[in-house]
Amino acid sequence: MVKFFVATSLAVASATGCGECWDAVTDVNGDATGECKPKADKVKTLCGSDTMSMEIDSCLFEGTHDYASAYIGADEEADGCQVTDHDTSATASHGLQACGATMEYVAEDGAIVFKSVMHIPSSTKEGGIFTTQPIDWTFQCSYDTSYDITADEMSMDASAKTGEFSGFGKFDLSMSFYTSETFSDELDSADPFNHQVGKSVAFGVQFNHGQQLTGLNFAPTSCEVVNVDNPIQIYQLWDSTNTLMCDSADHPVDFTVQQTPNAENLMKQFFGLSYTGFAFDSVTDDIGQQLLKCHVEICHDDTEDSMCKTGCFAPPVPEWSEWNNWTVCTQSCDGGNTYRTRACQDGDCSLATTDDTTQIKSCNTEACSVSPDWSEWNNWSVCTQSCDGGKKYRYRACDGDCSLVTPDEGSEMASCNTEACSVSPDWSEWNNWSVCTQSCDGGKKYRYRACDGDCSLVTPDEGSEMASCNTEACSDSATDSEDSATDSEGW
Repeated sequence: MVKFFVATSLAVASATGCGECWDAVTDVNGDATGECKPKADKVKTLCGSDTMSMEIDSCLFEGTHDYASAYIGADEEADGCQVTDHDTSATASHGLQACGATMEYVAEDGAIVFKSVMHIPSSTKEGGIFTTQPIDWTFQCSYDTSYDITADEMSMDASAKTGEFSGFGKFDLSMSFYTSETFSDELDSADPFNHQVGKSVAFGVQFNHGQQLTGLNFAPTSCEVVNVDNPIQIYQLWDSTNTLMCDSADHPVDFTVQQTPNAENLMKQFFGLSYTGFAFDSVTDDIGQQLLKCHVEICHDDTEDSMCKTGCFAPPVPEWSEWNNWTVCTQSCDGGNTYRTRACQDGDCSLATTDDTTQIKSCNTEACSVSPDWSEWNNWSVCTQSCDGGKKYRYRACDGDCSLVTPDEGSEMASCNTEACSVSPDWSEWNNWSVCTQSCDGGKKYRYRACDGDCSLVTPDEGSEMASCNTEACSDSATDSEDSATDSEGW
């Protein structure tokens, strides 16, 4: 099974020409474009105060599309978003913010526009094929954002203007009188004795039956009292753009906004208002007829300068604590930041931004000195002396910014071999050996040398040498002769 889905706008191309329920689309020159559009009244859009309704004549897609499977939005199973197929028409109706409807504020038109998309699948032919393209049709409802309401009407006209793929509607707004400033019990405004001079007049303005429409808010921006007997005599009761009226204490008849849609335990879309009853000085009867009239603005939440957010409806200006001390700088050099903060204590703190609560400034902007990277120290060199104290050296290499490095940082010196050297005296040559002390049988002979220099540590053995001599045995005759000689010497 092959399906082809092609989104189209209001026109549908037909290879066989336009049917009886369609008109041919022409260009600015009156030439046919090859596209078709529904005839007038074959598609209707009804814009209610809080709903969108669509009606499509069944003859538009008779035998080509399946109304029974049509739906609105992205989810074909969403509750309440299906199209109902009747004998002669297909209809659908949903809330303004249901079934994937989108909302936008068109500033140049002063209108809130809601749009929804209806998906109409093609009918399946025998053999499970499609011969027509599915259709996506966009419907829209536009609503004014400025309304005048009066107490005697009690409710705005919520009827709608019907169009083909777009229509115009009015939001539901109502005004009621109440027995007290609690706004719990409504008052019969037709009873002339319910309002008296000097007594509080409590009234309320309600939007969309009190139900929230996401993304929209409203505000009664002005109110006036008209002398019914003399309609040109009008008393300006309230003007939200006049800041002098924002404080009830300064108001001549104590006009006060008692409750707002943001107040606790209150219907979401309701303003409770009050003022002190008064009479026009031109009225001479005991009872004078008056007409209370208010102007109401519907605002989109994203419009920052709307009437709902300015003047007397501007959020209360936040009240702030004292700034605390500056924090320690985040950097010791090369530029860091220091901060200080304060807290929102009163007013509408939801509007506070980071710039309101935090201050930042630069600190320690001087450049950091760059510490170079060094290699490991190499081995110590050989000592320059073997005794009496020498020097040895070792070196390392600089890597990185070495422009400020001194030679001393790349080398180290240490003392070595600090022990005293031993002093070697000078000697003369050895003199000749002496005569042997024996002519035979082994005698001794000696020789000597002289010390010169530091001879304090010299021993006698270092200045003389002894050696054996005449080691041959003596003969007997020689021995007797020597003995006789000895004896005769003894005499």
